[in-house]
Amino acid sequence: MLEDSGIAFTMLRPHYFMQDLLWYIDDIKSQGVFYASLPETYKHSHIDARDNAAVAVAALTESGHESKVYHITGSEALTYREVAEILSQAIGKKVRYDSSRENYAKFLKKVGLDADEVLELDACVANGIGDGSAVTNTIFEITQQQPIRFMQFANDYSQAFKAI
Repeated sequence: MLEDSGIAFTMLRPHYFMQDLLWYIDDIKSQGVFYASLPETYKHSHIDARDNAAVAVAALTESGHESKVYHITGSEALTYREVAEILSQAIGKKVRYDSSRENYAKFLKKVGLDADEVLELDACVANGIGDGSAVTNTIFEITQQQPIRFMQFANDYSQAFKAI
């Protein structure tokens, strides 16, 4: 509808945000665990929200972005097991990924999300709807900055994940 409206637009289509892990702060601090229902071997190209914001700023303040659709990804596709390993290194505590649908559903309900909807979305993703592992150069092309890698995110946010 937006494309057909005649209104100038720029669409940002980011992949999974690294900051989504902040939902799990309490579980990572207390139990060293985070959840989802995707297979441990499924790769995601997580993006740092700060990179998404930098693309948005460029699109809003520079010309040449009208009628563009930007697929924004991180610079690396990682499994949740790899994410857990990197986060473990950053905080100095073992973190693991739990792919149990039951545990994930409990977590989703605890934070007030519709577990059935999220689990259905994860099932679609796991079955190949969209390519979460795709890596684009959009961040660099738009901002002339390299995307933030997951290790940097983990180090930048490490204090948030550490038990006090």
